[in-house]
Amino acid sequence: MRDDPVDLETFSTTVEAIYAAAAEPSLWPGTVDRIVTMFDAAVGSLVTSAPDDQRIALGVGLDTTSVDSYNRYYRDLDPIARIVARSAVGEVGCVFEVLSRRQLTESEFFVDWARPTGLGDGVFARFSDRADGPSWLCVAAEPNKGFASTGRIELIRHLVPHLRAAAAIQLRSTEASQSLRLTTQILEHLDGSALLVEEHGLIHHMNAAARAILTRADGLLVVRGGKLGTTVGADRAALHELVLRACGDCCEAPIAGSISLTRPSTGGRYVVHAIPICTDDDPCRPGRLALLTIVDPTESASAVPARTWRSVYGLTAREAGIVEHVIRGDGLQAVADALGVTLSTVRTHLQHVFDKTGTRRQKDLARLLLSSTPSIR
Repeated sequence: MRDDPVDLETFSTTVEAIYAAAAEPSLWPGTVDRIVTMFDAAVGSLVTSAPDDQRIALGVGLDTTSVDSYNRYYRDLDPIARIVARSAVGEVGCVFEVLSRRQLTESEFFVDWARPTGLGDGVFARFSDRADGPSWLCVAAEPNKGFASTGRIELIRHLVPHLRAAAAIQLRSTEASQSLRLTTQILEHLDGSALLVEEHGLIHHMNAAARAILTRADGLLVVRGGKLGTTVGADRAALHELVLRACGDCCEAPIAGSISLTRPSTGGRYVVHAIPICTDDDPCRPGRLALLTIVDPTESASAVPARTWRSVYGLTAREAGIVEHVIRGDGLQAVADALGVTLSTVRTHLQHVFDKTGTRRQKDLARLLLSSTPSIR
């Protein structure tokens, strides 16, 4: 059993593996195996310490049956787990220092689970107080072999800061992934064109409306590398600056903004709004995202779905159909002809719309509906 100091290269390689696993959780089994080897131990485990969910999240040197039986039953009998659950983050210890040998070896936990599993003395460290993930590490030797030593206590103590940092990194990564998934789901329900981009224009996600605009390559398009670009060279710098500022330029806080871009097919302009969506404590962190919305002012009125007016203001299908024509500026007779009804019928329906929306004139009605209608479908 090793009791000599671990060389710097071995320790550094293990620390690198810890941070690599924080970025890619599938690497944790190999990382814990490195830790077990560095300690010259038999078993290593990452354990959660939630009040009602004490369990082995990852065990190296433990078979599946042992892990399952611990998580189903023996976790409630584990005296070390109870001690760790009451300890502070950063605390380290030895099994036979926090419990007498007799207390442990005569316990049901040791007799029926630990000893048959091949576990004896060990060292442990708590590195997190979160209940939704691993919070402490334990490495243990075979039974009846001396293990705890000053050297091993110092070694696990030196690992704790790196384990704490890795836990924080993994938590932020998980929360960011969950937030991004939620954001992309929201984008798919937007009637308007919307996409998520990184600071250098890399597109992370776009909804169907944005995809249709970029596919036409009429002012905006997807360029090499999956980045957002413009078909008009003069607009390129303005778009780049807009995205960069919304993502946080030169370690400055992100700033929302808007620009107009040329639409060559019509000679008109798109309006592009950029909104920061990843606001954290590190404005220098790469990979920050901005939400871009693309608005064509000439199509904004018709882009509002009639079903939302029906939902918000309680309009009937016929009333909503009349409103669509009125919003476009059609005269009442033209509306009557298009719908195959009399002018009197159109006026009656329009009066019902005025009553339901609290408006009196067509101009006020148009302003209300276009400014207050939600664009979520």
